Amino acid sequence: MPTENRSKIEREGLEPLGALRLGSVVVVGDPLVLARNPSNGAYHATRALSGMWQVFGRPHETDEDRLVEVVLVASAAAGQFWELYDDAVVAAVLASNAARIAVVDGPRKDDLELCRSLYEPDLDALPWLLDDALVLAGDPSHEVVVRCAGEPVSLVSIAFGPVPIMPSAAPIREE
Repeated sequence: MPTENRSKIEREGLEPLGALRLGSVVVVGDPLVLARNPSNGAYHATRALSGMWQVFGRPHETDEDRLVEVVLVASAAAGQFWELYDDAVVAAVLASNAARIAVVDGPRKDDLELCRSLYEPDLDALPWLLDDALVLAGDPSHEVVVRCAGEPVSLVSIAFGPVPIMPSAAPIREE
């Protein structure tokens, strides 16, 4: 990702967490129920850009160890980060009782060994980033709101509770 894009993202309160590789499907949900039928709200799956994805986290205003939002953007679309972020629409609202929320490459959702391993780290050690998976500490007191943008999806936002409102730091210009 170009340094100028990363710098603007960081100025807006998102901290870089690393990168992971995703295939053509991204799945978000509680790792204990990823193998279930999605019609029961167990997880959200969507077609996505294949390749490297950059991961950013927004810490809670008063507790910097707690994330209120995690945003993943395909490296190929990083130059349009803010346009995608602004265009993202709610794709799913997941149950609020999950202790962990995982983001995995589609074919890995049925990998029971992987899903179990996403519960191994202590909550204090999360977020935990693997080559093709990410696990976050859930917030049982808030819904998990998944927003997506792009076709195929090139930005995924996972918010714990209401979706954060990001006022633009750039002045509005008439064209």
